[in-house]
Amino acid sequence: MAGLAALLGAVGAIAIDRAAGGQASERRPGAVPKTPAAVDLVDYSAPGFSAGVPRGWRLVEDAKAKGVYTDSTWKAPAPSRARLTIAYRPGTDVRPDTVAGSVRTARSQSPTYAEVAWGPIELNGNTATRWVYGFNGRQYATWTMNPCGTAVAVHGSSRPAEFLRWVPTFRAVAASVRPACS
Repeated sequence: MAGLAALLGAVGAIAIDRAAGGQASERRPGAVPKTPAAVDLVDYSAPGFSAGVPRGWRLVEDAKAKGVYTDSTWKAPAPSRARLTIAYRPGTDVRPDTVAGSVRTARSQSPTYAEVAWGPIELNGNTATRWVYGFNGRQYATWTMNPCGTAVAVHGSSRPAEFLRWVPTFRAVAASVRPACS
């Protein structure tokens, strides 16, 4: 009985503290904050583009050839599970909506797919396609562009709980991309 009284007293103290404007910590150790991360980019160059990428993120693939395209991938510091990939393909006139369109068609067949946004936008004075969606338990934001004969796609992804934290960073990276014109 004494244990129950102590537990109820602790719960009451937390409730009173919150009502008085105090903040009881609800963040678990190692949890990813829910507020947007400060956008802090550093320069990165590959043969097909240059861009700003998030400071402190670990480069896990550096201009790795993958068939007709090449990509570079970064991972956010732990405990975040956010990833950023910039893929490019030189010497092509493929339209921005075509770049992501085939992947969109395939993913939209999955019961785990949920589209948030798809369509043309202006990015750096050129037409690009923005695609935001959920798939297989992750959230994705993708921008595709081809202003000068080098198609580039910026893919940011994370767990749903941290997605809004990283979207401003993903968008800033997309805006910083400068394709190497073919």
